[in-house]
Amino acid sequence: IWKWELEDSLIWLVKDLSLEHDVIFLWIQTNVFQFIKYFDCFILTSLWESFGQVLVEALVLNKLVISTDCKSWPREILAPEIKLQDNITYPYYGKYWILIEPFISEDKFIKNINQILIDILEKNLKKHYLDWSKRAKEFDLQNIEKHYKKLFLN
Repeated sequence: IWKWELEDSLIWLVKDLSLEHDVIFLWIQTNVFQFIKYFDCFILTSLWESFGQVLVEALVLNKLVISTDCKSWPREILAPEIKLQDNITYPYYGKYWILIEPFISEDKFIKNINQILIDILEKNLKKHYLDWSKRAKEFDLQNIEKHYKKLFLN
């Protein structure tokens, strides 16, 4: 059976923060869309991503998302206002979502997530991120087709 190396630490953190009834770990799933619709927040902890369809799905569902700024796609999808080569300070509270430092150590990762969740609750940051679905519309088929034709057929 597959087990993620930080599983025990994350489960402990949830218990330590008394969030057992508020946090559900799905681990590996083939269809996350059916679950995301019930959550207030989506956290992507990947070290790398392909396109990151799950990020767009979370946008469509208007979810607060915290994602590692891993290689390929989270930055492009979540923070189009910054360039790939730009250095940023983490956590980066972008226009659409929150980017966190790519995984370095278990302790630092858990500390970062913990602090962001506390900030969201204490400062009521969710009000800042009211309509993520506008960004998701930029990835719909008609919009992508229009950009493709402009780039490659002109």
